[in-house]
Order: sequence, then structure tokens, then C-alpha cells
Amino acid sequence: MNRSALCLAAIGAISISSAWAESEPKTIEACARTASQLAYKQCIGEILEMMEWKLVSKLADARKDFHGDEANTAFDEAQNAWASYQTRECWAAFERVAPGSDASAAETRCRIKLINDRIENLENGY
Repeated sequence: MNRSALCLAAIGAISISSAWAESEPKTIEACARTASQLAYKQCIGEILEMMEWKLVSKLADARKDFHGDEANTAFDEAQNAWASYQTRECWAAFERVAPGSDASAAETRCRIKLINDRIENLENGY
């Protein structure tokens, strides 16, 4: 992801984060108490969207710590490797449950968990 895209995404993350903060905080546990499977999937989908925007924002913040082309290239390569890992890991979560009706929710929960872990690493400087 280039710097322009990160800047635009960070602006979007700020807007979404502001709107998100006005509503009740959502957790996977709170989503599990919804009345239907459809409502549950919608609820965790909203969490995933918020987490994706938060990740974009944290990546933009972390990028400020890197100086020089080599460091930025290494950071981009690390993020690309992490994104590939996330895709494969969460596809495995989907396949483990498939063809059950919870397969897509398992993939979404996996993505939320891994994004949360990635954000924690970025915030803590590893």
C-alpha cells in the first residue's frame, strides 16, 4: 500500500472511528447475544470493518517510525507477508467449519483476532 493510499485510509479510519465511538461498543461476546445468526454475522462484520480501518490507521502511524527506502520496503514486505498469512490462516478456519453455517463467521472471527494481534504488535513496537 503506498503512502497516498495509507493517508486516505487513515482519514477514513478517523471518520469511521468517530461514528463508531458514538454507538455502543461491540464485542464478539456481545454479538453472540444477538437474536439470530444473521444478526450475529452482521454484528461481527461491523467489528471486522472497524478493526480493518483501525489497522490502516496504525500502519500509517507505524510508518512514521521508518526512515529511508530500505526500511520502508522492509516494512511493506512484512505487512504483505502478514496479510498473506492472515488470508491463509482464516481460510483454514473457514474450511475447518465448512460446510457448516458458521464457516463464514469462523473466518471473520479469525480475521478480527489476527488484526487485533497485529495492531497490538504495532502499538507496542513488537
